[in-house]
Amino acid sequence: MALVGVAVGVGATFALSGAVDMSSISPMLALMLGLAVGIDYSLFIVNRHRGQLLSGMDHEESVALATGTSGNAVLFAGLTVIIALAALVVPGLPFLAVMGLSAAGTVAVAVVVALTLTPAVLSLVGRKLISKRAWAKADKHNAAPGHETEDRARDEYRSSHGWGGIVTKHPWLALLAGVVLLGVVALPASQLRLALPDASSEPVASPAFQAYDVTKRSFGEGMTGPIIVVGDFPAGLTDAEAQAKQFDVADILRETENVAAAVPLALSENRRTAVFQVIPNEGPASASTVQVVSELRAEKGQIKDTTGVSIGLTGQTAGNVDVSTKLGDALPPYLAIVVGLSLILLLLVFRSIWVPLLATGGFLLSLAAAFGAVVAVYQWGWLGASSASRTRAPC
Repeated sequence: MALVGVAVGVGATFALSGAVDMSSISPMLALMLGLAVGIDYSLFIVNRHRGQLLSGMDHEESVALATGTSGNAVLFAGLTVIIALAALVVPGLPFLAVMGLSAAGTVAVAVVVALTLTPAVLSLVGRKLISKRAWAKADKHNAAPGHETEDRARDEYRSSHGWGGIVTKHPWLALLAGVVLLGVVALPASQLRLALPDASSEPVASPAFQAYDVTKRSFGEGMTGPIIVVGDFPAGLTDAEAQAKQFDVADILRETENVAAAVPLALSENRRTAVFQVIPNEGPASASTVQVVSELRAEKGQIKDTTGVSIGLTGQTAGNVDVSTKLGDALPPYLAIVVGLSLILLLLVFRSIWVPLLATGGFLLSLAAAFGAVVAVYQWGWLGASSASRTRAPC
């Protein structure tokens, strides 16, 4: 079932690649998520159907009941995933929107397959779904007198022992312990910094990291992520005047805090466009480099008033900073949309207020704890033996 869903969903994604520009990771993400949810959703229904058959239920009735019960859970679970993926259009980044929509489409196909093709195949397979040994064991058990009482007692024993039993016997203690534990893990989330990965986050043995490390040790960390500044010069300048303006602009850029060097790189033949290279003190993903990009943009007015040159920033470092800023700004509305729509779905499913609110609160607390763990490990370098000798890349 998962393979059928992936074939349809990913096949449609590849078909649309002729009309829509998409990155190579888009079909790969759709493939991974399609396989994951396709297997899980079909297993929900198949497992329920197997249990009902072994308990003596009629085959056709069991298929219908499994689809109506577990299939209902599959539908709402799939809708939640689809909402989360489709909401990736919120940041306004085309590559991210296409990636989210292609994955959401594949998940939608997996849900449809689980609710339609899976029951049909179960009806065709019939009793062959279960091995002869399992049938013999089930028939022997069902034929024993009083097996209903025995089954009920076994279920009660399972629910009252083990981890589930501990939690249900001490609900307030378990709730308090869970909240405190997740709250402690979530504390580092307040220091979360968003940035796209650079060569410093590559494996130590990779050529990319080795080249990054050699460049950093030989020329300074800032050389691994220079900032490109483009200047728009006034018309009618002579060669000497244009060169003088290049030096003037470079001097202003060089005075920016946390800038190691700023040099003119090129001047167009008509002397209207100049390119400068600004070398920050630290790497492209560091907080100081992000501040350098912000300050350079803040100096546009000063440079324009002083030299008459309009500047703009480009290059991978500045682009990565812009993408990270846009993602950070989009995170609150993204969470609001996903959590809000998921809460509405839970209200429709449970027809209750407290269950959806508790589930949503648990989700948000778990999300904060996940962010906190990511910051502690990948940003602060905890639990990493080699982290002390590497740049602590932000998340």
